[in-house]
Amino acid sequence: GCGVRDCLLEDASKFLPNEEIRILIGQFSDQAEKESSTYQRRNWYRNIEQLAEQIGAPRLFEKIRIKSLGKPNARACLDIGRVYLQSGDPKTARAWLERIDEENFILESERDQLLRNIYSRLGETDKLVETAWKQFRSYRCLEGLEELLDVIGDGQRETVILQQVREILQETEFRSSKNTRDNPEKAQ
Repeated sequence: GCGVRDCLLEDASKFLPNEEIRILIGQFSDQAEKESSTYQRRNWYRNIEQLAEQIGAPRLFEKIRIKSLGKPNARACLDIGRVYLQSGDPKTARAWLERIDEENFILESERDQLLRNIYSRLGETDKLVETAWKQFRSYRCLEGLEELLDVIGDGQRETVILQQVREILQETEFRSSKNTRDNPEKAQ
C-alpha cells in the first residue's frame, strides 16, 4: 500500500546506498515525466525531494521543488534553505531564506530558527544575538528565554528578566494611554 511506500521512502538512506537511491530518483523522474495527472506528478516529485534530502542533494531538491511549483513560494524557500543548511551550505541556505518576505508567523518562526543555525555556523554572532532577541520578543515564554540565554549567556538571566518586565509594563501603559482620547500627547 501507499503507507508502506511512504515509510520505506522516509528511511531509504538507512537501507540503500546513495547510488541505488540515485537510480530510484531517476526512475521516479521518468514516472513523473510520463504522468498526465498533475496531482500524481507532484507525488512523484515529492518522493524525489524526500530522497534528494536524504542523500544531501540540495540542488536536486531545489530543481524538483521549482519544477513542481513554478515560482517558489515562502514555504518552498524555507524548505530549500533547510535542505541546503542540512547539506552543509549555510550561505546558500541564507540566500534562500532571505527571499521570504511573506508575513506569516509560523513560517517566520521556522525561518528565524534556521537563520540562528546559519548565523551560528557562519560565526555571525551579532546576527545570531539579534535573531534570538527578535524571536524572544515576538513570543515571550520560558522556553524562548532559555533559548535566548543559550545565545547571550546564562549570566544575563536576571538582567533580561528585569528588562523584559519593564518593557511589558511600558507596553501595557502605552496601550491603555493610546486609547485615551482626551489626552493625545500621552499616546505619543
